[in-house]
Amino acid sequence: LISIRNMLKDVIQINKIWKFLKENVILIVPPIFVLLLLVGFLIFGFQRPSSSDVEQEVDITVVQRQLEEEFMSHYDSTKHSAANPYIVLNPFEITPLSALMVFETPINMQLEIVVKGKEENGDLSFVTSNTKSHYVPIYGLYENYQNQVQIYEYIGGARGILISSQTIVTSILPEEVTRPTEFNTTYEYFGKNLMLLIPALNSYPLAVDYNGDIRFVLTKNLPFAPVILDNGHLLLGSDRLIQQPYYVTGLYEIDYLGKIHGNYKIPGGYHHDVHELPNSNFLVLTNDFNGTVEDKIVEINRNTGEIVDMIDLRTLLPELQGPAEMWTTFDWFHNNSIDYNTATDEILVSGRHQDIVINISRDTKEINYIIGDPEGWNSSFVEEYFLTPIGEEFEWQYAQHSAMFLPGQDVLLFDNGNNK
Repeated sequence: LISIRNMLKDVIQINKIWKFLKENVILIVPPIFVLLLLVGFLIFGFQRPSSSDVEQEVDITVVQRQLEEEFMSHYDSTKHSAANPYIVLNPFEITPLSALMVFETPINMQLEIVVKGKEENGDLSFVTSNTKSHYVPIYGLYENYQNQVQIYEYIGGARGILISSQTIVTSILPEEVTRPTEFNTTYEYFGKNLMLLIPALNSYPLAVDYNGDIRFVLTKNLPFAPVILDNGHLLLGSDRLIQQPYYVTGLYEIDYLGKIHGNYKIPGGYHHDVHELPNSNFLVLTNDFNGTVEDKIVEINRNTGEIVDMIDLRTLLPELQGPAEMWTTFDWFHNNSIDYNTATDEILVSGRHQDIVINISRDTKEINYIIGDPEGWNSSFVEEYFLTPIGEEFEWQYAQHSAMFLPGQDVLLFDNGNNK
């Protein structure tokens, strides 16, 4: 108290005020003042943000387990048959054009499910497994439409009698869905296929048919190229940023109902592209944020999520050579695609900021060859790795994307052709 009083004298230096306090309230004010300070500090100084002040986000797989428990709690196997199935539209709340149909049959049965198109060519159909308990995903619904879903017997590899026809009514899709403005193809060429795409950032993955009609959408911002896995699931970037502008925490393995089967969290995050290896592991483009980005490749164990191998492109390439228009010391390579050749055990990556495509041995982690304009590169490096053009009418690619192996040794890539 003496120290506080002396400090006030030094700071305020108003003798009359100090004299007044000393003569009138000096015996009462200090203990009350200190007590108020202490109480205020305890209340405000140590206060932590409440749950309402901080956005709390539960892991999406936990949320989905709760959703599944909730909607399956309304299912009654004694009441729901093929003629009266239990139907849940958008069961995991992120696929508004998908539904789940659950029912029992008296004996093991295979069934053919037909989602009727707006015209006959738009019909989508598939055959269920041979079972009594049917947990049937319904894909390919139209938005804002009374969709007809038919259930047929399937006997001896052919469609049998019609068991039931169900109506599933959908709503109009959110404004965030980016719609095609032009779709130029024919049913004869496109057939029953769906084109799966993601319109850059801050939009939703979707799939369109030969008419350009949207038949599938994920109402989550899951970025970068959708990869279709061998088991039919999709592999997409997560919806949570680890660092701007687009480095996300990892990968989701997700089906067309919107159910997440794997949540792979990667220390350096994920960007641009991933490839499924024959051993079912994933080759993933990542970072370490140690002065540079987009120059690391890791192999992720499919079962454990652990990193089992890594390629650091800084050990293979000179960072200061061959700089392209958008080159920076931070993002010197900008790896935007990855592919793998099973026959040759080779990895193909695309460096947008050096205008090169590199073939790397997965086993030795050494460069096999480089495709790109040799201007700006050391002559000895060019002589050792760069391929030589064949033919007079030849053009190099610039700022390329999507480099991939074709059958044999050919390579296909998309040439952005900056400044051509």
